[in-house]
Amino acid sequence: MSPHADFEPAPDGAPIAGCSQTTAPLSVALGHVPFTLPQRVLGRDLLDVLERLKLLNVRSASRLGRFLRARDPVIGTSLRAEARAGRVRLLRRVVKAEGRQLYTDRGEAHPVDAVVWAAGFRPDSTWLPPEVVDSQGRPQHLEGVSPLPGPMFLGLSWQRSRASALLGGVGNDAAVLAGRLVELCAKESEVPSAAEEADQASLSSPLLRP
Repeated sequence: MSPHADFEPAPDGAPIAGCSQTTAPLSVALGHVPFTLPQRVLGRDLLDVLERLKLLNVRSASRLGRFLRARDPVIGTSLRAEARAGRVRLLRRVVKAEGRQLYTDRGEAHPVDAVVWAAGFRPDSTWLPPEVVDSQGRPQHLEGVSPLPGPMFLGLSWQRSRASALLGGVGNDAAVLAGRLVELCAKESEVPSAAEEADQASLSSPLLRP
C-alpha cells in the first residue's frame, strides 16, 4: 500500500485499516468514531456470545430492543484502539480533494499517495409505492409486513431483532413471513371471486327457477 493511505469513512474502513500491513503512515478519515465492541471475547466470537445470551433475538419493539437499537455498536476493529497503539491516525471527515491533498471539514490539509474509499451504502426504496415508505424513504412495516396489502420485507436492520440483518438470523424472519404468506393465500382462497359471486347470483335468479 502506498504511503499515507486514507480511508473514508468508518465503520466500513475500520477492518481494512486494522488488517493493512504497511510501514507507511496510515490515516482514517471519518465523521465520528463509532462505539465498537471486540470481535472476540474470552476466546469466543462475540456474535456467539450474544446468541447464547439471547441478545441477538431480543424483539425490536421491546424496551430492551429499543435500548440496544439506539446504541447499536460496530463489532470488530476499534479505531480508537488502533490510534492509541499508533497504527493509524484519525482524521476528520474529508470534504475536498485537490491534487495529492485531502481537506477535512475543518480546512486541514493532508498529503496522500493513495485513497481507499470505503463509504458503504444506503438502501434505495424510491421504487416502492409512497404508501409503504416514511418521510425518510425507509420502508414502513411491522416485523416485515407492510401496511399496504401485499408487500413484505426481509433482511432489514432490526426488522424483528438484532439478528434480522445477519446471515445467521434472517432465516427466522423468512420462516415467519412464509407462514404469513401461507395464511394470506389461504384466506384469499376462501373468499369467492367476483365472477363466482355473479355466477351464484345468476343461479339464484327467479328467472332461472323451474
